Amino acid sequence: MPNHSKCHKNKYCDDKSKRCHKKCESSSSSSSSSCSSSSSSCESTCSKTCEKKKCEKRCKPPKVVYQACINGGTAALTLTYVVSPTTFTCPTAIGQVVTITYTVTNTGTAAIKSPRYVYDSLTGVHKVGKCKLLPNQFDTFIVRYTITRCDCNTTNNISLVANAYTPLNCGKLILVSQPVSIVIQQTPPV
Repeated sequence: MPNHSKCHKNKYCDDKSKRCHKKCESSSSSSSSSCSSSSSSCESTCSKTCEKKKCEKRCKPPKVVYQACINGGTAALTLTYVVSPTTFTCPTAIGQVVTITYTVTNTGTAAIKSPRYVYDSLTGVHKVGKCKLLPNQFDTFIVRYTITRCDCNTTNNISLVANAYTPLNCGKLILVSQPVSIVIQQTPPV
């Protein structure tokens, strides 16, 4: 549901509302017998008309980009990872912890001052850096995942997609890395 508190009222709505309310007043004073029913019906119509056009601007979702211009330079993120172990064997792997080490690198020419995050489809969103990230600098973050009985029951690999991102320009722009696909292979028992 949009947040109308940040929107400013549409001038059309204000003018239309005034005209509508004047019309309601004049119609209720001319016919005294149906005064209450026509007045409430008219008020309801006035409210519905203005509800539709309450906000001039709706909140727009941020634009998502792979490269952004910042202070005459460019900002870009690259996500790399290392998984350990890269395979698991069921049922002995139940309870085993898989470690994924993510590295987020600023591959652009400008510093990134906003916090960086990593999202992966297995464990969710993680904040990986909050200080300024200069060009060619990187943040590292470790995620741990415990292999479950469900992972073994599916007889499939554990697959996930991850990418790094950072909000820019007060959240109007989201700088993202190219997504990476990670597969932790299930090997048959020997």
